[in-house]
Amino acid sequence: MIQLPVYVVKLIISNLSSNQEICNLISICKSYYAYRKNVTFLEFPLNYLYEIDCNEKKKLTPSGKPLLERLFGKLQKKSKEVEDRDNQSCEKLEFGWFLPLCFTKITVNQTLYVFFYDVVFANLKNLSIGTIEILSDSKENFVNPWFYPRQWTGITKMVLGGDIQGEKSPYYPRSTGKDWYSLDDTIQFPSTLISLFLGYNIRYRLKEGMLPSSLENLEILYDFCYLGFEWDKIIPSGLQHLRVGLLCCQIVPTITDNTQNQCVLPKSLKYLNLGSYNGPLVVGSIPDTVETLVLGDQITLDINVIPKSVKKLRLPEDCISLAYGILPETLEHLDAIGYTLNENDYLPPHLKSLRIYKFKDGIPTELPKHLKILELSQCNQPFEQGMLPNTLKTLIIYVWFIDESYKQKDIGYLPNGLEILRLLQFNLPISVGQLPSTIQFMELGNPGFRSTIENGSLPSSLTDLIIPGSVPIVRGLLSDLTNLVNLEITDRINRVFEPGSLPVSLKKLRIRDICEQEFEPGCLNEGLEVLQIDFGIFKFNLETILPKTSLKVLKLGYYFKDTIKPGDLPNTIKDLELGNLLIKEGSLHEGLEILRLGVRMNRQLTRKQLPSTLKKLYINTKTQKQIDDLKLPPTCKLYLYTNDPLNYGSYL
Repeated sequence: MIQLPVYVVKLIISNLSSNQEICNLISICKSYYAYRKNVTFLEFPLNYLYEIDCNEKKKLTPSGKPLLERLFGKLQKKSKEVEDRDNQSCEKLEFGWFLPLCFTKITVNQTLYVFFYDVVFANLKNLSIGTIEILSDSKENFVNPWFYPRQWTGITKMVLGGDIQGEKSPYYPRSTGKDWYSLDDTIQFPSTLISLFLGYNIRYRLKEGMLPSSLENLEILYDFCYLGFEWDKIIPSGLQHLRVGLLCCQIVPTITDNTQNQCVLPKSLKYLNLGSYNGPLVVGSIPDTVETLVLGDQITLDINVIPKSVKKLRLPEDCISLAYGILPETLEHLDAIGYTLNENDYLPPHLKSLRIYKFKDGIPTELPKHLKILELSQCNQPFEQGMLPNTLKTLIIYVWFIDESYKQKDIGYLPNGLEILRLLQFNLPISVGQLPSTIQFMELGNPGFRSTIENGSLPSSLTDLIIPGSVPIVRGLLSDLTNLVNLEITDRINRVFEPGSLPVSLKKLRIRDICEQEFEPGCLNEGLEVLQIDFGIFKFNLETILPKTSLKVLKLGYYFKDTIKPGDLPNTIKDLELGNLLIKEGSLHEGLEILRLGVRMNRQLTRKQLPSTLKKLYINTKTQKQIDDLKLPPTCKLYLYTNDPLNYGSYL
């Protein structure tokens, strides 16, 4: 069931000043037979309007009033009833998440957007909307972007189509221009438009003057070139951000009368993403104003093609040589995660961040002296002393296994001053004193069979820590981390939380998966403010486990075997997510402001169970009718979602 926002309905009603306009609305609703049971106009489903025949305007109701007059009166009355309740503004209107009152963002799929345009948007005049997103239907392979009413103002961003190239995405010959989507030449994009996204499933032939001069950000993922296409006449001269996808035409500078190369791209560009473009690039192809450059697959480059203005460069898999002269000396950020660097490749001396696959011949003895971020997909050696520069602040390694040819089987030497360390898969022991005392954020992924983490090996400077569930959380490993604020445990936990195993400084604890285990009383210290458990099946006594004076947010996103009873929850909680568990009357305390419930609880929810302080209630659209009958407090706003965050079917 889709509930039209009250504010939208009120705007429609304000424009229905005659029986004829009501008839027009009913006629439109009749044409959308498929939606009549799924879309609600206030309390009236569309099949209610569908049953009214436009030709029987004079038909009387049992009370003696004309049917249309009675309908219009009920709409006005219902609108007035909810006016006081829904008197706060919101930011967006999305398919499946309908928020009341004024909105600045619309996100719908194409078919539903046609309905909204005819039934809703066509009745709104001088409406200011910042962002419009129109997604293609699963059965359609293109998006018609020309439904927005021209009287709208303030449209600054339009997202048309998707960014995933599907098998059914059409390809249209550029030479003949056949099968392009033909539109009225007078139709143009809004003059206030700043950002425009055209996805793979758009098939429109851009023409001269169609894109407004105000446009700054442009992303076109389909092949928009055709015979006679001229960059300077189509693309606005003030464009700063350009991303192209299936670009088949060449980006080659033109030759002017004085034999100088003239760049065909706007000289105002600061960001350029060439997507899958695999044509030639020569000197002058890229404007010398570009600061961020993303190159496509199988690109061909020569010396001095990349201008000195480029500070950030992203390369696909090994497609070009990184010999001396290819990369500008002033380059600061290199993202080449698909590259395996060898000893002949050249790294600019001013690099601040480097992201590659691995070093083929081992890590060089000297890396750029200004390097602050190093990210490796694979590493098979320990770090020798002095190998990493002292300026390094972030080290990320996805797979770290020491090759058998190295005698040293540990991490090695990490520079003092390192603040962020992420080891997503490693087979190394971590001993006391190996990690710098300056690390603040640390993430450990799945350890190998050789991996051990000694008590006292984690630096006390840590404020954020992410560890897998396979790491034993015993007294001393975490309890001595006096500065730890955020702790996240990823994989399934197969142990009991004991008192004293967690640090007293902990403010936020997130557990991804827990199975058939118990929290012992006292394991969660007073001072913990946020507790989130994504999934699991287990029993524990909430009243004896949860902190009584500090907990503000409790999110339980799994199937719970027990029922929440009065006294189980601390009265300090402001934000509560109970997943699919049940609650008894009197369990929710005054002071609770945000409540998220699953389908199972929605069906049993009563008005007496909701505290008067509630400001936001999130429920599933499947049980919206039951919630509508509750008559929520005046301060409470209702939020709807279409799907449960997790599949509870196997546990119910």
